[in-house]
Amino acid sequence: MTSYVTRYFYSHGFGQSKALRKAHFTLKTRFAEGSFRIYFSLRFPAGRRMISVSQILKGASLMCGRYQFTLEKDSEIRRVAQIIEREYGSGAWTPGEIRPTDKAPVLTVSNGNVRPELYSWGYRLPDPLAINARAETAMEKPLFRDSAVFRRCVVPSTGFWEWDGEKQKYFFTLPGETALYMAGLYAVRDGTPRYCILTAEANASMRGVHSRMPLVLRREQVSLWLRQPEAALRLLRSVPPELEKTPESAQLRLW
Repeated sequence: MTSYVTRYFYSHGFGQSKALRKAHFTLKTRFAEGSFRIYFSLRFPAGRRMISVSQILKGASLMCGRYQFTLEKDSEIRRVAQIIEREYGSGAWTPGEIRPTDKAPVLTVSNGNVRPELYSWGYRLPDPLAINARAETAMEKPLFRDSAVFRRCVVPSTGFWEWDGEKQKYFFTLPGETALYMAGLYAVRDGTPRYCILTAEANASMRGVHSRMPLVLRREQVSLWLRQPEAALRLLRSVPPELEKTPESAQLRLW
C-alpha cells in the first residue's frame, strides 16, 4: 500500500519535492461497514499534515466483509458449533456476526472425513488483510494457487451482508435454505491457520449492490468442492445461485 501511495504522488508531480522526499509515511486503515478506508500521515520538517486518500483509492471496497453464523436457524450449523466447542472448548470463538480477523468454523477434509475446524478469517500479508480471493484467478495467483489445489475449505454461515454505493445494508440468503455455504481456501501463515472466501462475478441477484459475490455452494456441492479436484475446478468457473436480498436499516457514515 505504501508503494501505491508513493506512485500516486509521483504521478501527480510531487516526486521531485524535497519536502516529500523527507516526509515519513504512516498508513492507517479503518474498517467500516464493508469497506476499508485508508489514511496516511506525512510528517514534514515543518510539521504534520493528515491527508485522506479514500478518494484516491476509490473502488477499494471489499466483498462480503461481514457474514452471519447463528445457531438458531439451522441444525447443521448447530452441529458444526457443537463439534467446535467439543474440540476447542467453550469460549474459543463467538457466534453471531463474523468479521475479518475473527475466528470462525470452516469445513475441511481430514483423513477422508469432512470436519469443522476453527480458523482465523483473512490471510495476513505485509500490508493488507486478504479476506477474499477471485475464483477466476485463484489457480494463477501465487498467494492462492497451492491452497486452491490442496487446501480448499467451505465457510458455513446463515447469510452475509453487503453494502451498496449509498451504504444501504442488505442481508443475503439462499432461498429455501437456512444455511449458506461459501467456497473458501485456507493456509497456515505465521503458525496460524487462516482462511479466505472465494468470490465470483455478481449474478442478477447481487448486481446493483456489488460487482462481486461469494462463490456460494449448494449443499450437494460442498463435498464436491472439498473432495474432488476436477469438480472444484468446474465450480471455480461456475455462476453462483440466485440469492434473496433483504434490506436492513441504513448505516451511519463514519467517514
